[in-house]
Amino acid sequence: MVKNIKLRKVFALVALFATALTSFPVLNTVEASDVTLTLSNTEFSVKEGESISLKAYYACPNGISVIALSNRSIQLPDGLTANVEVSATGNIRTITLSNIQAAGGTYTVKIPSGTARSSSATDGRANAASFKISVEGKAPTLTLSNPSSSTIYEGESVTFTATYANTTLIALSNRSIKLSEGLTADITVTGSGNTRTITLSNVKGSADGNTIYIPSGTGRNGNAINGRTNEVTSNLFKVIKKVSQAPVLKISNPNPAKVYAGEAVEYTLTYTDDVKVKEITLKDSDITLNGFKADKKIVINKDNTVTLTLSNIQGEVGSKTISVAKGTAIDEDNNKANAANSVAFVIEKKVEEVKPEEPVKPEPQPEPVKPQPQKPSDWKDNPNTGI
Repeated sequence: MVKNIKLRKVFALVALFATALTSFPVLNTVEASDVTLTLSNTEFSVKEGESISLKAYYACPNGISVIALSNRSIQLPDGLTANVEVSATGNIRTITLSNIQAAGGTYTVKIPSGTARSSSATDGRANAASFKISVEGKAPTLTLSNPSSSTIYEGESVTFTATYANTTLIALSNRSIKLSEGLTADITVTGSGNTRTITLSNVKGSADGNTIYIPSGTGRNGNAINGRTNEVTSNLFKVIKKVSQAPVLKISNPNPAKVYAGEAVEYTLTYTDDVKVKEITLKDSDITLNGFKADKKIVINKDNTVTLTLSNIQGEVGSKTISVAKGTAIDEDNNKANAANSVAFVIEKKVEEVKPEEPVKPEPQPEPVKPQPQKPSDWKDNPNTGI
């Protein structure tokens, strides 16, 4: 009897337990589940050429049958390039992007779904994932060439070439150029594209050396972190005072080259100078007539020439020259013109015209008397008739 009661209690407990099993799920029951992909880092900030590394963690309660994440799985967006490498350790993958190249901005790198599958479910695929890379981008840069000449004379010109890189805006102007102490010049900036030519003209400065300086920010791009060009200072160039030459006097050939006494000859005197002819002071006393006399007429022209006319020339027959004294002109550095001698002209002997003598008329002669014919004598008077 006692045994039956115990058995009934056991059956009741078994029935109660069976009812509980049908009413509540068992906690350790295995069901289908997707693979979870989690990234160790989803935000990166780099400069061009740098690298990043992150880990991809795969997990699934049912186990993972395969992880197919590879280099080709990593989807780089347009505008961003990098070397991609994926390495494996168990259910962890290390993703490395090296030598990242892109313009400044933020880029999203994607990992598609399905790079891993569950062991117990046909649809147990890993989720998609992504991470962002903010690229600082290349800063705009400015480089300045050497001066076109390391030594120039005062008043001459010197040029530089400014080259910009990674710029979307160039704002270099003549007002941007700063000159070193003691250097003065007229400044012009020309050019297009990424280069500009800086020209300093009418330069005055130091023989010890001079420079130009360009401050930062004359070129820019959209890089919010470092979007302004660098400052730059040129290499030295020297400016030396030019030793000017004295005005040079040249006398033209005489016009004409041959004259008779009393006629005229003309010369053109030309003054040239490497600085500037300041004044021509030629006067009668500066002109020496060698071996003849003449009236002098001096006309100073605006083109640094002088017209000299010698009229009523008197002198012996032969070659004649003129001499011009030193210092008949000065330049802006007060250098004086040289002395000069002319090419000779010739005074020719004037042949006097001889009038031919008139022929002497012969004295008139009397006309000859014509002989009269004789009449034959009467035969009576002719003793020779024989009659």
